[in-house]
Amino acid sequence: MGKIINEECFNNFIFKDDTDALTPITSLSFAGEVRIYNEQTNNNNDYYYHYWDDDREDILDSMLILGSRLPGKEHDYKYVTSELTDLGFEYLAHCLHFNNSVNSLTLSENSITKEGFQYLKLFIHKLKAFHIKRIKLDYQSLNIIGLNFKNCVNLKELTMNKVALYSETIEILSKHLLNLQGLEKLNLESNNIDDDLVKILTRTFKKMESLHTLNLRKNMLIDLYHSFQSYIEDCELSILLLYGNPLSGSANAFIMKGLKKNSSLNYIETRHKGNSISELRPKIK
Repeated sequence: MGKIINEECFNNFIFKDDTDALTPITSLSFAGEVRIYNEQTNNNNDYYYHYWDDDREDILDSMLILGSRLPGKEHDYKYVTSELTDLGFEYLAHCLHFNNSVNSLTLSENSITKEGFQYLKLFIHKLKAFHIKRIKLDYQSLNIIGLNFKNCVNLKELTMNKVALYSETIEILSKHLLNLQGLEKLNLESNNIDDDLVKILTRTFKKMESLHTLNLRKNMLIDLYHSFQSYIEDCELSILLLYGNPLSGSANAFIMKGLKKNSSLNYIETRHKGNSISELRPKIK
């Protein structure tokens, strides 16, 4: 096991090497291991830290057993496949509660339920980016997450990718998104969102004036209905991503009609390479 980091390192969420050089961590990603991305030392590299505790199958202790050297130097890795569980997330939340440098968190393919998500209240208000991927969210879990949005005055990016959204969770998500009036980027890729569900979401999108990037890739959008055309006409989006949906001819017609009145969209993607609006506008007459 790695050495236990001292209280100073714990409170600032930093690594400490043999020369006492300190490096604050700004972005964390959990996907079966701890991935630390350090913006201040190297913008092009992700640093992976793997931990194993013979007494546990989660990574409850990983936030204290952080190793003894700065990212970028050689490390001895022990590869594990453990997931972040409710117990591990509770511990992480308490760590982030005292931390003032981490502003981005990604949770991917972890075993967190409503029991763990209740600890979001300890730190979510500090985040600028929050990404949930490949974690099935039931109604209670999504509601707990959403109830915390009212405190997220700094949140600019939100991802819910492959979280198995359905009618009831779309309804509650739409309600809670209204509390994120500063949100700029929303990613709802790969959630089987169909025309009826996007109609519910569209009512909320229209009220999110700061939103400039919307990702609805790889859902089940076919016809889109007139409500989406109306949204495109009035929205302040710069980027709209729709690739991977089985869009019909009528859906594409709605998009083209909506673009006639829209002046903000710079890029819209309905196929693999996408289309810039400058390329599309000569066709819109």
